[in-house]
Amino acid sequence: MDGIVVVPKLGMGNIPIHLSLWLVPTGVVVMQGDRIAELVIGNVVVDLESPANGVLFQHFVDEDEQVQEGQKLAIVKVAP
Repeated sequence: MDGIVVVPKLGMGNIPIHLSLWLVPTGVVVMQGDRIAELVIGNVVVDLESPANGVLFQHFVDEDEQVQEGQKLAIVKVAP
């Protein structure tokens, strides 16, 4: 099953969350636990990790875009 990268529940209240940087472009092989993106919440930076081994197939949001908890950010395609 493919891995879905989502914004985790961070419990930061109403502070805006932004996807600041994609660390891995689409089409690149990733391993579960690899850092693939950074979120910024106020002055806090949160790393997002790959949920599975596979290829980072698609980004759904651009850098510097505001996102919400639970929002889908990317798909990691798992090899059969």
